[in-house]
Amino acid sequence: MGFFEACFAPRKRYVPTWSIGHRRDGVVSMMPRTKIYLFICVLAISYGFVNRWSDRPVHQAPGVLAKAEPMQTLIDRAAPLEKNGDTIKPLARYEITARALSKECYRWDRGDNLAPVDLAVGWGPMADSDVLDKKKISQGNR
Repeated sequence: MGFFEACFAPRKRYVPTWSIGHRRDGVVSMMPRTKIYLFICVLAISYGFVNRWSDRPVHQAPGVLAKAEPMQTLIDRAAPLEKNGDTIKPLARYEITARALSKECYRWDRGDNLAPVDLAVGWGPMADSDVLDKKKISQGNR
């Protein structure tokens, strides 16, 4: 008997006849449980692969991708917003065309209920691949 057969061969064990969901003769196969564990492992690995693949870096050709400066205009009177029990008072309207340089997801810090994703963005020279190849972008201590 090889390694594979030893690991995945159906094993028989005695189970009392009064157990719910087992055969009347008291013998139950371990194979369905092994298949469930294998399915859960494949599902977890697939989820991790898809999650990692969707966050892969996108390489752009050299040149400035976002030339315009961001535009910020003050808001005189805006209604406060409610989110997760917190009140947010808008102070300005912000319009931007920028290149996303880095992304950090927060799940366990104090502000994660308001802003779970933190983006580092760049425009002008910081949107040029030639400039970014010489820089290291990092995020932390928000």
